[in-house]
Amino acid sequence: MPHSLPEGVQAADIPGRGTLLYRDGATLQAAFGNRMGEAMGYGIDEKTAASKVATARDQSDTVIQHVAADAGRKGSGRPPQRNK
Repeated sequence: MPHSLPEGVQAADIPGRGTLLYRDGATLQAAFGNRMGEAMGYGIDEKTAASKVATARDQSDTVIQHVAADAGRKGSGRPPQRNK
């Protein structure tokens, strides 16, 4: 967590979830009301469990992002290609 937050941004610990950065009380109330999807601006309250994870790496092969995905969309079946 940074030592200071931008003006108007507040932080709250959401038990079992982590730290929420928010600007308005409605967002905080949604998070504490077990409506995390609403608090985060999603169209659903909870995403189904992820069945696949895609990993993005930079040129040095350092992991820069993991993205969880459900099995709802089918890919090509081929492993991802690395651009080196």
